This record gives sequence, structure tokens and C-alpha cells, in this order.
Amino acid sequence: MIKKQDLIALAVVAIMVVLYGIFDGIKDTLAHHYSISIFKQGSLFWDASISWCNKWENCESGKERFLGSSSWLVWTTDGWHLMKFLQNRLWLFFPALFLTVSFHFESRFWNFTLVKFLLFYVFLAVVQSVGFTMMYDWLLLR
Repeated sequence: MIKKQDLIALAVVAIMVVLYGIFDGIKDTLAHHYSISIFKQGSLFWDASISWCNKWENCESGKERFLGSSSWLVWTTDGWHLMKFLQNRLWLFFPALFLTVSFHFESRFWNFTLVKFLLFYVFLAVVQSVGFTMMYDWLLLR
């Protein structure tokens, strides 16, 4: 007999995986099929061919339109980066949850489930950002 809590857990995970797929589908549509998609409305936010302008003042690369518009707040500038942001936040949920369940601290405060989860979630987000920055800003582009 399957327990109610197991069904709820399965449903939550399934919903999260479906959301991940939705975000991925939107990202690919914006990047590769915008002209024949439901997003085609001439929107500066959804059209990947022009939405890069949202990051830069006067559409000129080099001077950010607002603080963080080309880095930590890039997800607010266009649809593709928003979907990527949501995908990454969702993806980090699973390893953070795994670490929360399997890790044990001596301190009672750090063993509080929500505190542990947030600690691991933020840690993993920073690690992911460091990995991205190393490749994108330092190694891949000349």
C-alpha cells in the first residue's frame, strides 16, 4: 500500500520536473523558433534577437542599463534569461534537499531542516555561479 505522504512527494517531484521541462521548452522556443511561436508580438522582453538590448544602456554593450543587468539581475532583462533562472533555481532544489536529508550537524540550529536546506541551497547556487563565471567570463570568451 502506498502511503499518502509518498504520493504527495511523488506529485511534488513530478510537478517540479514538468516545470523544468516547460522552462526548457520556452527557452528553446525563444532561442530557435521565436518567429513562429506564440511569443511573437514584437516584445522587447521575449524576442531574443533584440532582448539583449535590455541589459545595456542605449543597446551598446559595455554600460549596464541598471546595476546587475548583465550579471546577477540578468534574469529580469529578457524571457530567455528568466526561464534559465527559473530552471536553475528549480534544479538546485533536488541536490539541496538530498544534502538536507543526509547531512547532520552537531549544532541544533544548523540541524533545523529549513535552515539546513537554505544553507545548502545558497551554497550550491554560489558554487554554480562560480562555475559559470569561470567558464563564461574567464575561459571561453577572448
